[in-house]
Amino acid sequence: ESWNNLGNVRAALDDADGALAAFQQAIDLRPDIVQIYLNASEALASVERNEARQRLMRAAAKIAPGDAQVLTELGLAESAVRAYAEAETAYREAIRLDPRFLSAYLELGLLFENLNRVDELAGLVEQAESNGVADVELGFIKAWALRRQGHFAEALTFAEAIPPTIHPVRRARLVAELADRLGQTDRAF
Repeated sequence: ESWNNLGNVRAALDDADGALAAFQQAIDLRPDIVQIYLNASEALASVERNEARQRLMRAAAKIAPGDAQVLTELGLAESAVRAYAEAETAYREAIRLDPRFLSAYLELGLLFENLNRVDELAGLVEQAESNGVADVELGFIKAWALRRQGHFAEALTFAEAIPPTIHPVRRARLVAELADRLGQTDRAF
């Protein structure tokens, strides 16, 4: 656990190599603690070592196949190397394991958005709603789907209501794009 903590400190100080060395030591000592893999994955992502991240998270998924957070991080790692089918499988498994795990829905929605699988965005929203995911948190995916359907004003309403649990950069980017589409240049900027 101390090596993991050291890795987190080094990562916070932008010492990626030092962080990764500490995380590796932590994994060597305690390969059963999945949080170490998650921390190491974030460190690898920050320096775009995508193949190493993919290998790491595949190992973590073998250790914790029933952990929705691990599978969502695996999906992110698979997406980073453009293994989109594998990413989708990981996200869907995370949702199957924890039908209310918002991160898996968001990342799967982003995957659909990036792959222009617009029709599947609406289906994902319906699935999340039927599984009891909070409506306000689904606003991000709803806004994406509505934007793709050309319903910019309605999408903006959802985008502006996105709670702080959603990454602020993603929210700001979506709000700016929708405002721009509606001719609200100052607001978009």
